[in-house]
Amino acid sequence: MKKELVEFILRHALDYRWTVQGLGMLRLYINPSIRLHIWDNRIQVPDVTLIHTHPWDFTSQVIAGRLKDHIYEEIKSIEDNSFPAMKQRIQCGVGACLVGKPEYIHMKEKAIVHHSHGHLYRHFAEDIHYTEFQDGTVTVITRKFKKDTEHAYVYMPNGEPFVSAEPIEATTEQVYGITQTALSNWFK
Repeated sequence: MKKELVEFILRHALDYRWTVQGLGMLRLYINPSIRLHIWDNRIQVPDVTLIHTHPWDFTSQVIAGRLKDHIYEEIKSIEDNSFPAMKQRIQCGVGACLVGKPEYIHMKEKAIVHHSHGHLYRHFAEDIHYTEFQDGTVTVITRKFKKDTEHAYVYMPNGEPFVSAEPIEATTEQVYGITQTALSNWFK
């Protein structure tokens, strides 16, 4: 998606229906497979469970701003820089909840990858990660759905409780404030 089209959408943001996702993003569905994200810490749920997988493969293009993607792996035994975690299957989306029994594992950070304006990156559904971001960062994500579109995994390090990031309807104030941050940071 071209930066000019994204800027047009941001300047007319109140004409669209947005949702807030608790990992810290304002989301606009372009179609069922493509979403526009604006990342902002003001809408991140306190103590949200950050490390996760997805029920779909995706490609993300950074239109403006900066992201830092933390990539993890499950490991068989304790290693340097590893930590205990609880792996839990979840039902995604509205009404997100834990499903089944937890699995106690060890994991470690495999890589930290920086992305900025123009970068295109991909994740498979099974890739374990979480994203840090600069407020106002804008990305466009294209999803390739798997057979099961409703379940993924979350990872709670060191016995932390699960805190849902389920989406909710965005308020007018959230849409205006977050899109204005993106416009003032990146679309001058």
